[in-house]
Amino acid sequence: MVVVPTTGSPDGMSNEILFMLQASLQYYSCMAPNNELLTPEQYLIFRRWLVANDSMEAYLNRALAVFGLSMTEYRMLVVLTEAPAERLRMSDLANDAHHSLSRSSHTIARMEARGWVKRIPHESDRRVTYVTMLPDGTALLERARPHYHAAVRRVFINAVGDKMDELEAILTGIIAATTMR
Repeated sequence: MVVVPTTGSPDGMSNEILFMLQASLQYYSCMAPNNELLTPEQYLIFRRWLVANDSMEAYLNRALAVFGLSMTEYRMLVVLTEAPAERLRMSDLANDAHHSLSRSSHTIARMEARGWVKRIPHESDRRVTYVTMLPDGTALLERARPHYHAAVRRVFINAVGDKMDELEAILTGIIAATTMR
């Protein structure tokens, strides 16, 4: 069990946050097989990673907002530009962008209304829809990309510093362990 100190922790975390961590650990303890709980330190670092990930996405959303883009839309445009002939099946686009088909469909509908992409039905299979880039989408991505890269460098690259190889190995391991086979 995690003991919550009466004053804040040395790293500046408030008692309230420590209490929430304790409550979370107690809740998840009943779900852990063989009672293999994370240590409080492991859990804290994992939670910080989740918060950092969410914070980074929010930061990039704000950086892209000046172009009228969200991170989700930017990611869709990037995935399309990497596809042969800048065209993908909707299901492949959703998969490559790490979004559900439903979420991707709504996003593509908004992007299509803005003239950035176009949905094209398959000639013979009504279940299949392709998405292709339009010139306005390509031009928008070309304008937004330097701003996006500067934001990534300012926060992510500068924070990682000379530990890029270590982080790449860690992230590759996480992706390998969580990718469905």
